Amino acid sequence: MKGNYFLLMISVASVNIIPLISMDLPVIRILKDPSVQLYKGMEKGPMNSEWFYSGIPPHVEANELHQNRKWKEAAEKYDEVKNQYMKFYTRNGINGGWYEATREEAEYAKNMGRLNLAACLMAQRKPSEHWASFDSLLNIPQQKRISQQMIESGSLEHKIILVRTDIGGIGDIFYFMESANILKKRTGCYVVFSVRDFLKNTLLSVATAYDFGLIGESEQPPKADYETHIISLLGHLLLYPHQTAPEHVVLTAPERAMVEVAQQIDPILAQGKKLVVGCAGHKRQISLIGGKLLPKNPLKHGRYIDSAAFVQLLRKHDDLVLIDCSKDDSTSITVDGDQKNQYIKIASEDQAFDAVIALASLTNDREDICVVGADSGVANVYIRALTPEAQRRVAFIIPNGSQTTGEYDMRVEGEGDQYTHMGSNCRVYKCATPEHQTEVIEKAYQDMMSQRHHVIQ
Repeated sequence: MKGNYFLLMISVASVNIIPLISMDLPVIRILKDPSVQLYKGMEKGPMNSEWFYSGIPPHVEANELHQNRKWKEAAEKYDEVKNQYMKFYTRNGINGGWYEATREEAEYAKNMGRLNLAACLMAQRKPSEHWASFDSLLNIPQQKRISQQMIESGSLEHKIILVRTDIGGIGDIFYFMESANILKKRTGCYVVFSVRDFLKNTLLSVATAYDFGLIGESEQPPKADYETHIISLLGHLLLYPHQTAPEHVVLTAPERAMVEVAQQIDPILAQGKKLVVGCAGHKRQISLIGGKLLPKNPLKHGRYIDSAAFVQLLRKHDDLVLIDCSKDDSTSITVDGDQKNQYIKIASEDQAFDAVIALASLTNDREDICVVGADSGVANVYIRALTPEAQRRVAFIIPNGSQTTGEYDMRVEGEGDQYTHMGSNCRVYKCATPEHQTEVIEKAYQDMMSQRHHVIQ
């Protein structure tokens, strides 16, 4: 609604009426109840879906555009209001009255808006300084934060910087780990990489290759000069999405895992058969960075691949064997009873993802292995252990890729229905609807097998 609106600030002694700069913002009145919280879930920091769907101005329109993957329009709207959040905004109906946002809530909304602006720009394969809002949303003390100016001035040389990975998905750590290496190379700082305890041994090869310090989150961190989050580095370093791809493979598996997985696949390949690695993904609803839910309606199809699509792929190619990389029974691929000789489950883990990384390492040298996966944590771990050439034998499948009603993460966005992944050399295929998974996966398989030597830089 357009018109002349005013900020009405009610105090015991007087009433002040102050015109707003923008003529598109709502009237704001004070509800004298400090116990009421306008933005629910602020303790969730940057993953707060309650904020994203709160319907509180001024970010309502931008969030709706973002939800519908109108990336350019959403980015423009977020940019338009990004500096207005320091004013106080509210809506009618909370405890029967109006409510004044606290300064903490206003600052939180400002940073959430900027974070979502960054996400919409990434969907367009653009960099954004606003990823740095992640540090603010984690309440990292101002004196402990780094900035673009500090990076460019050289003042971080020889400083100890703690790079956190505690908020966000497991796949994010592997997907964006190169950003910490870029920080080290640009500044000459010493990076201490803080990871989930169960990932410490898994990421030891990365820390060794990059000369990082490596600690588990339960360990006492060293005294650091500064602190940041791996997502914020995208903004501090102003990285394009393609710059998150490592120049060389540094993620490796222990010898035990390599031997076990090789013992699984070598006899199959020796028979002249081919392997398709399946990463079906989870069926659960997830909260993305910035609070957007995938899928918004948990009853709708999310980012997972149906078992039926793999069943049909195996039925059409009797020389093909599926190796299921699912982490647990809830994500396992189910095949028909007469296909048991075309299905194996990947070897069990001794440390997190060691079998998956081992299989990826072996994939690098074998052109008769390809990968079909959802945009999931397992798949994102897998691709970081692959060479650019081997990544061309990976197909990310977006089951619900409709232009009008589709739902998927911004990191797998691209033009058309088939394109190269923004953070790797992998392929991406969109299904018009979930019912198209079988035909899209068949096409992806044919493409990977017929163009095995083709590399897109």
